[in-house]
Amino acid sequence: ISIALGGRSAEMVCFKGDEGISTGASDDIDRAGRMAYSMIKQFGMDDEWGLVALDIYQPPKEKLDEILNKQLKNAVSIIEDHMDEFDRLVFCLESEKYLNGSRIKKILTS
Repeated sequence: ISIALGGRSAEMVCFKGDEGISTGASDDIDRAGRMAYSMIKQFGMDDEWGLVALDIYQPPKEKLDEILNKQLKNAVSIIEDHMDEFDRLVFCLESEKYLNGSRIKKILTS
């Protein structure tokens, strides 16, 4: 979920909060929400609700928000802990417009 929220968290770090947040991460946010929902409803990955896999059960919105907010904070923390690498990637992306996997690896290891 943290990975899915990486785009939104990167915008939050770059723009210092919610100002300047784009709609570009909307699909990622939707996917993260579906993952959180599945974690609780299908996979029983919640201590409070336990092993619940019933079609009639709907996880409370507050529980989904709790999971998503925790993972968003985690993603922001990861970026903040690696600001040097993040800044190098941003600089290269601005000048090159596209970075493939091998180029990213080279940037991060230089």
